[in-house]
Amino acid sequence: MIHMYTGKDDLPEPVRWTVHGSRPIYDNRWVSLALVDVEPAGGARYEHHIVSIPYEAVSVVVHHRDRGVLLLYRHRFITDTAGFEIPAGGIEQGESVADAAAREVMEETGWSVTRPEVFMTANASDGVSDQRFHFA
Repeated sequence: MIHMYTGKDDLPEPVRWTVHGSRPIYDNRWVSLALVDVEPAGGARYEHHIVSIPYEAVSVVVHHRDRGVLLLYRHRFITDTAGFEIPAGGIEQGESVADAAAREVMEETGWSVTRPEVFMTANASDGVSDQRFHFA
């Protein structure tokens, strides 16, 4: 059976997990890794790896009326794949999301954008990481 929710107020209360403790495995200024002792509601207790990123990030969709969407084509060594990406990067301390969006586009492409607007914010990998992404 599929239930259609009409809005946030119509959603059921999420079932919360219990965190019994945490121990750090690795930590530096870019990333930290911890092993967390968790227990899902009605489930067995186990250890789960958590990747913590101490800064938020912004990804920018740049659309030009005549030229379309700005994409970068890059190789990424982590996945050993090449593919299309939109400009993205970390938001610096004290920097607004809009300023970070404009800066990242300029740094990565040389294009200048004006008045970037945030249209979505999400935790893209919230099953393993706490990093927050803004999309402009």
